[in-house]
Amino acid sequence: MLQRSFASSALTVAKMKAFVPCDIEDRINSYKARMIDVVFDPLRIPEVNKRFRSAGYNMPDDHSMVIAINDDQSILIWGALNCVLHLRKREKIAGAFYEKHLAFNDIAHLTERFKIKNKKVEIDQLIADLKKKYNQK
Repeated sequence: MLQRSFASSALTVAKMKAFVPCDIEDRINSYKARMIDVVFDPLRIPEVNKRFRSAGYNMPDDHSMVIAINDDQSILIWGALNCVLHLRKREKIAGAFYEKHLAFNDIAHLTERFKIKNKKVEIDQLIADLKKKYNQK
């Protein structure tokens, strides 16, 4: 069940690429930005994260995934608590709840505006691809 949930969310995030550039907003967290590129690739998470760490973004931990770049050169990060954080170069995310960097309380709060639908076959294929990549049965 957890695999299907992650795969479905991951597909939705990757498919957001078709909608950029676009304005995004979360009223709860008073966050607004213009997303200009979606860089998230569920099969290349370590490589994408490394690219941004090398460029000077201090990501909080290995459970975070860079998902997009905004027009102000900040990035959006899918965090371990399923939230979306925003981060600029050389900023540090501190504390357990990172309120200063919270853009969306849940990944669905970002993705729901795009009304993307995933097919069962797409989800099944991504799960199979992820298992193959990470040598899981």
